[in-house]
Amino acid sequence: MVPLFAALAAVLLSGTVLGQTAAADYLHAKLRQSRYMSARCDDQPVTDWPGYEGRQVRRCQYSVSSAGKTLSGLVYLLDPSEANIAARIGGACAVVGLADRAGCGKRLAAYVIGQNSGHFPVAGFVIERKQDAGGPAGNADPVYMEFRDGNTIQSGDRLNFTDRQLSVEAMEHAARAPVAETRIYARIANADRADYRNAGGMAEVGAKPAQDPRHAWLEVIRKNELQAQDTGKDQLLEGVAMRLKGELGQAR
Repeated sequence: MVPLFAALAAVLLSGTVLGQTAAADYLHAKLRQSRYMSARCDDQPVTDWPGYEGRQVRRCQYSVSSAGKTLSGLVYLLDPSEANIAARIGGACAVVGLADRAGCGKRLAAYVIGQNSGHFPVAGFVIERKQDAGGPAGNADPVYMEFRDGNTIQSGDRLNFTDRQLSVEAMEHAARAPVAETRIYARIANADRADYRNAGGMAEVGAKPAQDPRHAWLEVIRKNELQAQDTGKDQLLEGVAMRLKGELGQAR
């Protein structure tokens, strides 16, 4: 017979990972089919992308159809694995005292998939519906949005909201063009600068893009993603969990 204290310890231990386990189950069921940008990628990864040297960055092409229109895009991705995202979610739930809540893990997993399918765009284009990219409500036309280091940006090529098909050459050029402006939300957590500060971030990123002329936000996002993929600790996701704590505590 298993001693009572050993059985009790096993129950307590299992409770501390309920959030991560629930996240893993949800991601396993939903993540792969949601990753629309990685359906057609080059066989050989890019391992010398600046700032990501030695990483398996994938060059991918994909198409999005909406409102009877189709655009094809080019993007460079460094997507984390299911297991890595689950570990990051488990850590974020733990930071807000909800590691033993399956609802916390499931809700954060659904949040990540709903926001960006767990894609981390290193550079290139994410095609979105115009209304989802900040355009007029009800306008579902597909448009190009430039990305760098997991953040929407405006490059020197200024191709945001382009609604005509771009050439591969134009997209390759924009993926390497100097950054002119950053935007708000950081993938994969969909975190903003306030989330970063609330989670203990100290870098001078300003409160909004206009207060970040050196684009320090991009460096913060890149470093956070690389650390999160290496260790499972995602400071930006922890900040989001802090903001959503009430909702996460009620999730089932």
